Amino acid sequence: MFVGLGMYLFFRCVLRNWEDFERLVMGFIVVGMPVAVAFAIEWTTGRNAFSVFGGVPEITLVREGRLRCQGAFAHAILAGCFWASVMPWMAPLLGDKRRWFAVAGLLASLFIVVASSSSTPVMAVVFGLVGMAFYPLRGHLRPIRYAFFSSLVVLHFIMKGPVWSLIARISAVAGSTGWHRYKVMDATINNFSKWWLLGEPDPMSWGVWNMRDITNQYVLEGLQGGLLTLVIFVACIAVAFGIVGKALRRPDSSAQEHLFIYTIGVSLFVHVWSFFGVSYFSQMLMLWYLTLAIVGSLECMCANKQACTVNGGSSHVGTKADTSDATAPG
Repeated sequence: MFVGLGMYLFFRCVLRNWEDFERLVMGFIVVGMPVAVAFAIEWTTGRNAFSVFGGVPEITLVREGRLRCQGAFAHAILAGCFWASVMPWMAPLLGDKRRWFAVAGLLASLFIVVASSSSTPVMAVVFGLVGMAFYPLRGHLRPIRYAFFSSLVVLHFIMKGPVWSLIARISAVAGSTGWHRYKVMDATINNFSKWWLLGEPDPMSWGVWNMRDITNQYVLEGLQGGLLTLVIFVACIAVAFGIVGKALRRPDSSAQEHLFIYTIGVSLFVHVWSFFGVSYFSQMLMLWYLTLAIVGSLECMCANKQACTVNGGSSHVGTKADTSDATAPG
């Protein structure tokens, strides 16, 4: 409660208008470049410079001959997913005078994803690109969504295995553990009666050794609090998408603001799919609550912009008296 509500409320307080959000994105770009340099050094030397502060190993983990760089992050997968999730926010800056900053930020983020040598971050970038590709069809996302879920239902009945076994076939990097992720979901679904009410503190008791490492946020939510916790978590995501959709339908948004709103939805989309490959902890929790706070602040940011326009283009929201003066004849 302290971590979740504390970070969420803090971000809601500091994100009040579009200038705040653009400043946040520029901050990620500026920070991302030296972070990418640190990852490059780790990638070439096999040693993590951040180990002097504790919390991360000095010698970088190697899997299938590839270094899994993690920098200051708690895990290489988290490092890659973190920067894959903020990449969509940088895209709208490609269309203005800050395009070179955006290019630098995107390249730095992409390099971190590659250096993490993990399938989940790579697939997160792919899903981000897919989400951005649907921008011209943003007015038809509801039927597309229905068609997608309908196809999953059809596949479930025509495949030899369950539809969630498709996760086992996803492998973007050598040594990927898609099979492990499939077994975690499969064991959780097959043992539904053991966790649905209050969760399950010891899933290893099911006799499935894969449950030693819960690499699925949805499964983790269910195990921590039961079916009700999982339903609330999914409902929170659904409400967030609904807020983004409502903001996209506002007629008073500029073209760039409209694109920013869409990329916020794409970032949320990236998180939704990353949840199938990793359970969030450490720095990723901060980014997740930041994303939710940005979505929650959309109405405030759009309203502040409208108030600023009424006040003659000022960057601050005026009082009611100020608004009356600005709109008075003469």
